[in-house]
Amino acid sequence: MRPARRELFGDIMSGATKLKAITSLVISTVVTVAVVAPLLWRATQLESRAVVPADRIVVTTPELDAEELDGATVAGPARIALQGEEIQAVAFVVAPRGATSIIERVDGDGPNFDLFTDDAGSPLPLDTTKLDDGDYDLLLTVTSTDGSVAKAAAGFEIRNGES
Repeated sequence: MRPARRELFGDIMSGATKLKAITSLVISTVVTVAVVAPLLWRATQLESRAVVPADRIVVTTPELDAEELDGATVAGPARIALQGEEIQAVAFVVAPRGATSIIERVDGDGPNFDLFTDDAGSPLPLDTTKLDDGDYDLLLTVTSTDGSVAKAAAGFEIRNGES
């Protein structure tokens, strides 16, 4: 006949068995804290350094000087860039809102990291007339010189057609 649960728990928490259970609990707690604390600290340190301000993602057109890309409406040739120091490389992904990417490119030549460049590294514009009008997302993966990685995004509208 099996002992009732209450009796079994009472047996475990009595005398020498209680001491073993408490010791095991303390050891497992110490080991968990020793493993998790450094991981949490590292994650918060990387996250705190891995911020890409939205105003550093800019668009320049023949009609506009460099302005923040997020929320902008662009038409015709548009130079899209991330401006920043201490950056090793930037991976650009352009996609119509809610769809798969149509442009993917990496630029490792700063301090102005451009969506498109020629062979000499000079910036080239995105010809938005080759794309459908509508909302687009630019997703960036930024690798800093210290090896940390940050993600950033900007939404913009292409409007070449008549309003």
